[in-house]
Amino acid sequence: MSPAGPGANSPEPGEPTTDFDARQFPDNVLPVIFVSGTPYEMGHQYGQQAADLIKTNACFIESELIANCGTWAAIVERASVYKAIVEAKTPEMIELWQGIADGSGQSFETVTMINVSMEIGTPVAKARNCSTISAWGSATKNGQVIAGSNADGCGYYRVNVIAYPNEGNSFMVVGSEAGGLKSPRVMNEKGVVLMGSAGQAARPEDNAPAYPVMVADVYALWKSDTAALAKDLLVSLGRGGMGDIDNVLDASGDAYVIETTSAACGVRTSGDFGERDYLVATNFFLTETMQPANYADQSESGEIDDWYRYGTMEEFIKTTWGDLSIDTLMRILSCHDYYGTRDPVTGAVDTSKPQLWHRNVWSLEPVGNEQSGWTPGVRALAMTNDHREIWLPGEMTLYLMVGSDDPNIAAIPHATGRFYKLVLAKSPAEVAAASHQTTLVQIWHAARNLDLAKYPSAALEAKLDDAKVAIWEGINLESQAAISADPSQAALLYGRATTCFCKAQCYAEQAQGLDSTCCAPP
Repeated sequence: MSPAGPGANSPEPGEPTTDFDARQFPDNVLPVIFVSGTPYEMGHQYGQQAADLIKTNACFIESELIANCGTWAAIVERASVYKAIVEAKTPEMIELWQGIADGSGQSFETVTMINVSMEIGTPVAKARNCSTISAWGSATKNGQVIAGSNADGCGYYRVNVIAYPNEGNSFMVVGSEAGGLKSPRVMNEKGVVLMGSAGQAARPEDNAPAYPVMVADVYALWKSDTAALAKDLLVSLGRGGMGDIDNVLDASGDAYVIETTSAACGVRTSGDFGERDYLVATNFFLTETMQPANYADQSESGEIDDWYRYGTMEEFIKTTWGDLSIDTLMRILSCHDYYGTRDPVTGAVDTSKPQLWHRNVWSLEPVGNEQSGWTPGVRALAMTNDHREIWLPGEMTLYLMVGSDDPNIAAIPHATGRFYKLVLAKSPAEVAAASHQTTLVQIWHAARNLDLAKYPSAALEAKLDDAKVAIWEGINLESQAAISADPSQAALLYGRATTCFCKAQCYAEQAQGLDSTCCAPP
């Protein structure tokens, strides 16, 4: 924390308050928040619905930034540089931030800090996270357009925001840090999906102030009807402040990987590096334009894990060619194995050594770059899967897991290791209804499996009861929402109901007694 300290009577002006419940932990599903209207109205509704989480998250983020910036005043000064860039290019985002501040009772400076925290943080901490895959056509089962992503981190306080703006596309923001409308995980009503991962930034100019990358990710899908238009908008905004890699696709199978820093931008498509109907991205740049931004020594910079995760996922795709599906992508992203042997300096495949699978990796060696981080299902000392997504853009459907398929390594307590389903429908009521129906199906499957099981299981029966408790809470909230005369109150209630249904889905899946999605590759 800043020099004011926890519980101080006279914090610096605009500083996040510290009078929150220290036992408020991230939940095992992401709270669903519905907003609509003008940018300010959407922000105000968001702030009201997530006020407690925003208060906690603001303190959490400030505590990280103080180590880099020194004082609250320095944080505000650095954030103001990015605020000016956002205001000049997309003033509606500033209106939204002001709404979040007013709705949550936090200062505008606090909300700004949350939205640009990655850009003003320590450069070394910005990379080494996230993996994405998009696939279609000959690579997938029945030619289905499908995508998957791992968001790696240590468990911020996050929310799902489903927005219905007066102008532009309806969109779903997945895993935004509470108080921010920023995320490299977004889908809109036109079936455009964006998944992001951190990039490298070897040169000083790669970290120069520019449009914040994750704010841009949300804005692009709010305003763009196709993957091509989203790509063009992202490039035109001149994003930066850190390295970034976005995997953008739409329901037609049009897809791009956009590699960017403040100093340069490159775009690649399937086939540029030997792919066929798929794109993979982790945390290093492939395009010729962007390669100077890669660190010269991948091991010394702590980036060799990026190359292993990339090669592992690509090898998995090749060995399951033509059969990529929801289940296959879940297996790839949850894999705790890594493939191959690489040169520790360049990251390139070491052709002088055999390329083998290394199974079920638990290792803190080498120090500072442990092999447990070389697998897609990251379980390194300071980094694990924060959340995981499978996207079906043609159906505007998301399958989301909070934490890891291995609940023991998940950063959050009570992680289920299971996916739940959300559909980006036309209204909060329809989103809640779709989630309710999915929950009923999962509970039915759990009851069937328990009835047919060879041996009774009190533990699984208890999980089924947990699912029933959660669905009934959701039903009661859904009923209150349906008869509410206040649209803002109805949105809040539908959000809480949907959150309960998501939780019930996870418990019902646990009650089915099936193995988690962690499977060894072929």
